[in-house]
Amino acid sequence: MKNKILFTICLLIFFTNSYSSRDTKNVVSEKKTVTIYYTPELQILAKTFVQEYPNADENTNFEIQQVSSKQISEKLQLENSLGFLSAMDKAPQSKDIWRMLIARQIIVPITNAENPNLLKLEEKGISPNELQETVIKKFKNLSIYTVEDNYAEHGLAQFLNIESSAMDHIKLSSEDELFQKLQKDKSAIGFCSILSLTGQDEFTSNFKILPIDKNENGHTDYHELVYRPISETEKNSGNLSAHENAYGSLDAFKRGVWIGKYPHSLVNEIYLSSANFPEKTEISEFIAWAITEGQQYIEGSDFNQLVYSERQSKLNVLLPKEIISGTAKPNRAASRLIIYFLSGLLAITLIIGIVVNRRQRKTKGLINVFHGQTKVLNEENLEIPNGVYFDKTHTWSFMEKDGSVKVGIDDFMQQVTGEYTNVKLKNPGDQILKNEPLITLVQDGKQIEIYAPISGKIKEINEDLITDPSEINKSPYTKGWLYSIEPSNWLREVSFMKMADSYKTWLKKEIERLKDFLAVSVNSENSAQVAFQEGGELTGNTIKEYGPRVWEDFQKKFIDTSDLN
Repeated sequence: MKNKILFTICLLIFFTNSYSSRDTKNVVSEKKTVTIYYTPELQILAKTFVQEYPNADENTNFEIQQVSSKQISEKLQLENSLGFLSAMDKAPQSKDIWRMLIARQIIVPITNAENPNLLKLEEKGISPNELQETVIKKFKNLSIYTVEDNYAEHGLAQFLNIESSAMDHIKLSSEDELFQKLQKDKSAIGFCSILSLTGQDEFTSNFKILPIDKNENGHTDYHELVYRPISETEKNSGNLSAHENAYGSLDAFKRGVWIGKYPHSLVNEIYLSSANFPEKTEISEFIAWAITEGQQYIEGSDFNQLVYSERQSKLNVLLPKEIISGTAKPNRAASRLIIYFLSGLLAITLIIGIVVNRRQRKTKGLINVFHGQTKVLNEENLEIPNGVYFDKTHTWSFMEKDGSVKVGIDDFMQQVTGEYTNVKLKNPGDQILKNEPLITLVQDGKQIEIYAPISGKIKEINEDLITDPSEINKSPYTKGWLYSIEPSNWLREVSFMKMADSYKTWLKKEIERLKDFLAVSVNSENSAQVAFQEGGELTGNTIKEYGPRVWEDFQKKFIDTSDLN
């Protein structure tokens, strides 16, 4: 048996190296052409990228060609093709087309900094319904401006969910004219590209971006997402709500757009696209450059760069663990070395696979897969069993037949933090009060405290957690329970809890609150694993890779401020 395994490994190495040698000869003799297609509105960006791309491979030639939005999907099916694609394009958005976001065009509503209603607007936000009534002639007390032949008009129509022809607003020839109008009409609102407001650290001293009531619930939901200093006027008036909701930091705002805290209709996304995931090195290296060093040319083409952490996230998808930052330059010698390395790695993998397979047979039934480690963290992927009560502390309670109450951690909390390496439990006989510290969850020296959902006397602790705290992650509602408690005020305290359906609805809000927290607190932790996926989705193990500072912030700004309302 051992001889057969070794013989198989040798054959694999031989064929891999033979293929590598043939590939090396072919590279020298063949001249490849990569055709990059673009639609008319992306001409400047496409030409700039091809011109600035440091193509170090003499055997690859990059050509660019303009096509209509109707043609580009067909062109992408051709071999060695790549396309610049805008979300505005009318081209069929086939599911077979692979896309990588490389830039954005963000349209924002602005007003005069001396708008007499500014504080109220910042606190309440503007809603699509209110603006819709204005632009379809129901009200004439508010002027709306956009720039003619600009994405701002298209974005406004999408935001209001009406046809452009139905809008009664004023189209201006340029953004300079827009600013002049807003200087004179201090109550008016204009829609323009955020790039026109990025000349200073703050947006400008003359204009303010208005927050949008995305959920149309009568107030902005950004809270700590952005920040600006409290003015003396606000201090004297006692109105501090605007302090929480004002858009005052460009970096925080752009990060908020990335994680989905801004209406998608006001964001035009720019992609590099191909028929399938770009296996060919020439194409994948070009895309890798576009989301790293190529970002410096984005704003010169009138688009917004990606957030730094977002770039790292996309590189991990495109070239996992191959590029951290900087230019992706073709390197054929390195490619050949990688092939030799992979052939050796293949041999080692085969051996390890055999060993692991044997061990798995012996331990069959003992390995527990973490049910909670889902790819995307949302309320649909969380386990929320019926029959138990949930509390704002992200704990659950279940009354046994004998009147005792089992207490544990919910699936959401273990998903956010990742696997626990230690726990600090209370002792049997200890008295606890609702909202007092219940357990300390530890992960490699980082820790958080979870609070008690009920008051009472601890009858029993789950001693299995002392030797294997990861049981909380594996089975948060069964083997991972924390305590059995003799409740002292059960009827009153349980009335403040939620059951499965209502708790699921509440968790949706908690996930949005978590996004807000991450937008602020993890901005300086760029070396850690990025928590967001494409489109602003959160991943499981959300804060696992971040350092103690983020965990401390998570305790103070998320756990300690949780509310079931």
